[in-house]
Amino acid sequence: EFVADNVIILRNVLQREKTPGVVSDASQLAAMADQGLVTLAPITAGQVIQRGLFGKSAGAASDLGLGPKQMRMAVQLADPNRSAGFLIGGSHVAVFVTVGTGAAQRTGLVLDDVTVLSVGAAPVQAADDAQQTAGGTATSEDAVPTTIVSVAVNQDQAQKLILAQKAGDLYFAILRPNEKGDPNLPATTVDNLLKAP
Repeated sequence: EFVADNVIILRNVLQREKTPGVVSDASQLAAMADQGLVTLAPITAGQVIQRGLFGKSAGAASDLGLGPKQMRMAVQLADPNRSAGFLIGGSHVAVFVTVGTGAAQRTGLVLDDVTVLSVGAAPVQAADDAQQTAGGTATSEDAVPTTIVSVAVNQDQAQKLILAQKAGDLYFAILRPNEKGDPNLPATTVDNLLKAP
């Protein structure tokens, strides 16, 4: 019924773009409904529907994986910025931001260790600004695949993450177990980019 009414649209995707846990058939939704599962958060237009979006209780699932004084925060990232294909729920990441323009650009560590709660596809957006392609031509029509990454943060971390996302481009770097980013390293600038460490 939902497919017939175009509430849910089935699309073919490349194998490399397949999202883990994706719902590929309307009958899977009916089976989840029969099990009493409900959506844990609103599903936006164009969003890829995954099994992880459903659970027994929206209230109980929203705080799953959160420690004391932590909150769930969603960040929308382009595929290269989130280590596409490697980032999964349970990963630990260091968060970096690049701010400024031209010679004033700098990249530094924002958060040294953040736990990823979930990773879900977002609607594909058209690029807002003209970007330089590998061939040297500018284009504003290329689609930019993005993903919603949900992380566990405290209030201080949330505030830094929000400002960093507004101020520049965020990058998530996956950490090895029991390791963190080094907050003592200075930001990288155009001036020190090619200097030996």
